Amino acid sequence: MTDNEIYRLKDYLQEGIINHLRPFEEQPHGRLGKYLYCEDWEFMEILKYLIIGKEGYLLESPPKRLKENPLWSQTEIVDKAEKILAEYSSAEKIIEHIKERRDGRNPSRGA
Repeated sequence: MTDNEIYRLKDYLQEGIINHLRPFEEQPHGRLGKYLYCEDWEFMEILKYLIIGKEGYLLESPPKRLKENPLWSQTEIVDKAEKILAEYSSAEKIIEHIKERRDGRNPSRGA
């Protein structure tokens, strides 16, 4: 990915997801005792992987909300991010895919 595409992914991560998180109950989510997990968190992790790369992602500690969280799998995030990279040829197409998933326009396809 080019520097410009990485910038676009960073911008979408901040402006499209972090600044506009959906209510927990209005998105696919899970709860196991004190642990929570939701689709927006998954998209945030996938985008982080795409921005910093596999090595950086695997070396970085997970955010507090995901530490010891049995509903989150770093391996699954890596697998999903790799599938997205293989399927979509640009940052714009990746962003469109995630927007479609968040809007419910493409619910049957994995992240």
